[in-house]
Amino acid sequence: MDVIWIGYGSLCELAETDKAQIQHLIARGNTSEHFFDHCRDEFRAMPKLRTLELWSPENAYEWTGTITTLTEDFDGWFGHLPGYVCPEIKIFQEGAQWELDAQNEEVFNAAKDEFYRFRDSLRGGEHACGGSSIGGNSYLEGAYDRILRKHLEAANED
Repeated sequence: MDVIWIGYGSLCELAETDKAQIQHLIARGNTSEHFFDHCRDEFRAMPKLRTLELWSPENAYEWTGTITTLTEDFDGWFGHLPGYVCPEIKIFQEGAQWELDAQNEEVFNAAKDEFYRFRDSLRGGEHACGGSSIGGNSYLEGAYDRILRKHLEAANED
């Protein structure tokens, strides 16, 4: 099949025989939580998948760990098949320049950790803000962008 562009919620509506033929998939949804709770197992029927792009308006830091988890899933599901190659997985934050992939996931994790320390220092300690989301708070969103940019630039210098 050619490239398929689909919403997360529609993945489960595809026939198993169609899923088995998909090689390139672009899926869009709202949150990483919804993706992991409702969509992740849909890839179990896609042994021919070569590229997977996930698009979301949610901040990229919410997706850290996803590529590692999906890679482990794909290897567990299909690693025994002759000629199997794990798909290239990328995650895009809509409306931002951030692209999360296997090469920079560790950098995103480090930036997320630094951001949490910064956020918590403003709010009086760990988890004092009542959640991890920074959506709607332009000051925190800007701080995260600056921290991530710093980490990505440092990684590119190495």
